[in-house]
Amino acid sequence: MYDFYCLNAAPNTTPVYGIYAQTGGTYNIYYNSIDVNPVNNTTGIVAVLRFVPTANADIKNNILTNTYNSSTSYGIYWTASVLTSDYNNVYLSGANANFGFSVSARKTLADWQAATSQDANSVSKAVEFISATDLHLKGASLGDIDLAGTPLASVTTDIDGNVRHAEFPYMGADEDLVHPLPVELVGFTALSAGKEVNLNWSTKTEVNSYQF
Repeated sequence: MYDFYCLNAAPNTTPVYGIYAQTGGTYNIYYNSIDVNPVNNTTGIVAVLRFVPTANADIKNNILTNTYNSSTSYGIYWTASVLTSDYNNVYLSGANANFGFSVSARKTLADWQAATSQDANSVSKAVEFISATDLHLKGASLGDIDLAGTPLASVTTDIDGNVRHAEFPYMGADEDLVHPLPVELVGFTALSAGKEVNLNWSTKTEVNSYQF
């Protein structure tokens, strides 16, 4: 859980995986930031996550990126027995790459959702990292509400020991101090005044908010 993994080199003919579950069992994959970007051409499968048919997987709150442009590139390559996947950001930058594999290649998040009934709350968008080997978030990815995950009781801190937001933790290994919540309320009241209702509120934080 909550780890950085940068894979940017590969032999010319072998597959490349961020995480490869090769044996049976249950794999809980939470709060990881994984970037797969082979610098050498390969004719094999390039996948951020891959699971064999006897593996069960629970995948939540991850940032999974694959920047290798190939028809054999995938975000999640699944032939697992049981898959539970949601609140992930799976991003493929190559036009020929696939969001996932389930029986056949799934080109987009919508294709994957329709085929697997997974990742209903997941997104697919580019993320700004500090560098190719430092997957702390930066720039527009700080305070990005699209990167809000779901709270997990088993994980309360990030890779640096920072406390996870109780309601809107970041996907990935890095929980920045700018939480992905545009407006955080500390008070809200509604009082009737004849045929009208007067609303009064106060905010604790306002980050990247609009139309509020």
